[in-house]
Amino acid sequence: MDQAEDLPLNPARPVLTEAIRQVLSAHIEQLCGIHLGPEKAYLLEHRLTPLINRYKLAGFEGLKERLVNRLDPEIRDRVIEAVATHETAFFRDRHPFEALRLTVLPQAAKRWQATRDSLGQRPRPIRIWSAACSSGQEPWSVAMAIQEWLPLCGVPGLAQGDFSILATDLSPPVLSQAREGIYTEAEVARGLTTGQRARFTVQLPGPKPRFQIKPELRAMVEFRCVNLLENAKGLGLFDVILCRNVLIYFTDALKRQICEMFHSMLMPGGYLILGAAESLFGITESFQTERAGDTLLFRKP
Repeated sequence: MDQAEDLPLNPARPVLTEAIRQVLSAHIEQLCGIHLGPEKAYLLEHRLTPLINRYKLAGFEGLKERLVNRLDPEIRDRVIEAVATHETAFFRDRHPFEALRLTVLPQAAKRWQATRDSLGQRPRPIRIWSAACSSGQEPWSVAMAIQEWLPLCGVPGLAQGDFSILATDLSPPVLSQAREGIYTEAEVARGLTTGQRARFTVQLPGPKPRFQIKPELRAMVEFRCVNLLENAKGLGLFDVILCRNVLIYFTDALKRQICEMFHSMLMPGGYLILGAAESLFGITESFQTERAGDTLLFRKP
């Protein structure tokens, strides 16, 4: 446990100067890709002030000293955690999961079936990567969608064990929650129907309602701490990559770098799914675009 956790807060509000903001912003962008321009000065000040108080640092100058000059790994992780946005929900936006059921999973299943027929044996699993998975609702939603879709897929022999979901994030604390798969009643109600809650979760004993993802779903998902700025190609090849509502925080140059990495990590015919507000226009021409209902899909030829 962090030794500074029980220290009293410093009541004095530190002031973020423009010079220090520039240094901190540049270093944060180097660490995790999040671009915080001058218009984000208030956000930076608001999210980092609690860390200054918690560690009893000498204002933002003291934070810069620990983060930039001394390269303190604990402060680095706390800063990344503070500036990253972890907004998520089960089946967030709904329509991407409809596209998953109607287009993405059927195409992956066809490739799996063709490979099985040509090899005469069971091929490798269909691999799905939930990048920047936050506290886990997205990969659990993917696992739920697969379970709901499988009885209707029409591919003989295709089973839950033929799917492998990798969920990654750069924040160890949120990954810890994601890995446990335990959520409050409010978190479960935000996205799951009553039927889905009954089918896919179990209520834990205790004074406050808490729900845990059932073991058969937890067996489908592996969680790892991965920074997208580092070389993630060692994770292997995937049939589907979800990286939703992440690229909006990056510069165009970094978007291009990450999307080309995604392209190299997709199987031919595989899909990249981005957030509704994200586009690859002017970023890369490596993908073919397909419309599936309200979702724009990016397919590797």
